[in-house]
Amino acid sequence: MKRVRVDYYAYFREKRGLSTEQVSTHAATLGDLYCELSEKHGLNLPASVVKVIVGDEFVPMGSMVKDGATVVFVPPVAGG
Repeated sequence: MKRVRVDYYAYFREKRGLSTEQVSTHAATLGDLYCELSEKHGLNLPASVVKVIVGDEFVPMGSMVKDGATVVFVPPVAGG
């Protein structure tokens, strides 16, 4: 089992009601982790529109979950 820190911003922080949490997971990929968190917390955005940051870099959802990582799932952003 891996343990990661998940930071929540914008839409995800509002849905989760937290800005950060420690998560224990068996998820192999970041996409699996997102699906796990989405089901558990009702995040309701399809993974196809969500970006992910590990450390300070955007990475593909298919990247492996690494024990001790800090993960940020980024919702779509509208601006003007």
